[in-house]
Amino acid sequence: MRAVTPRAAPPDPAPYAAANAAFAEAKAYLSSREAQQMSESDLERELHRRGQELMRKLLQGHLDQPTQPGGGRRSGRAVQRMASRRPRGRWSC
Repeated sequence: MRAVTPRAAPPDPAPYAAANAAFAEAKAYLSSREAQQMSESDLERELHRRGQELMRKLLQGHLDQPTQPGGGRRSGRAVQRMASRRPRGRWSC
């Protein structure tokens, strides 16, 4: 007799709602008049800034997913602490 393995529930998209909104805003910004008038280097810096924020929101969404019923992995404070320790690159924001 074969044991039935329960299937995992599909992931909840709600933790990524903020990241989805940030990505949609970044795409919309690229079509804006302001973005069209920027130099390539200024636009690249702006996209880098928005990209960093998007990555932070994706990480927070991942961490907010429960590992067991009733709990998330880490709080927003943990993500903020990690973001404050990130190495500063060429385009420090």
